[in-house]
Amino acid sequence: MIPLCTLTTLVPCSRGDPDKCDNYGNSALHFAAARGHMPCVSFLVNFGVNLWALDIDFHTPKDLAAINNKEQILRFLDAALSKEEIQDRKKVNVK
Repeated sequence: MIPLCTLTTLVPCSRGDPDKCDNYGNSALHFAAARGHMPCVSFLVNFGVNLWALDIDFHTPKDLAAINNKEQILRFLDAALSKEEIQDRKKVNVK
């Protein structure tokens, strides 16, 4: 598991991969959304991580925010997903 406090130092460097996931398919965005860390979620979304990434249970970060009752994160991710989809539907990367 990636400690959330190291995200700000890991991601901006040339070797960091913000979309990297653990053995269960959870990315940094999955962890931040599930735990309600709004600054991390905002940072990762603005950095351009894959908002549509699925874990091994086929949950997106938005799903995990909803499961864990993180309403602020849920609203933020919903707005980010809508904005990404409206900008260019062909560029939306669903993996």
